[in-house]
Amino acid sequence: MLHHDFDVYQQRYYLTPNGWTETLPADTSSIVEIWELDIYQPTGWSREYHDWTCMWTTKRTDWNADMRDTLREHYAFPDLRRPEVKSIVNIGLPLSNHGVDNDVYLATA
Repeated sequence: MLHHDFDVYQQRYYLTPNGWTETLPADTSSIVEIWELDIYQPTGWSREYHDWTCMWTTKRTDWNADMRDTLREHYAFPDLRRPEVKSIVNIGLPLSNHGVDNDVYLATA
């Protein structure tokens, strides 16, 4: 028996000092973090699973980890701003600046 997912969706979000956007900002130097949202719904009657994964973090020294945490707290993840959506949300840990080739990832964004 073949199993087919009812709904699978992926969207990239960019966190900037002005909040979240789904479109790549013209000024890519304004991007603080890039997150991907994976949405999975096994059946038409089940709840959606929303998994957030941090894919990229700026190397700019004026955006340290504490400042990025504060920015994320100020501009809640788009899922969390919609209480009517009864999904199961999992937010992964933000990346540190270690071990990530930021320039290469941003070039593919």
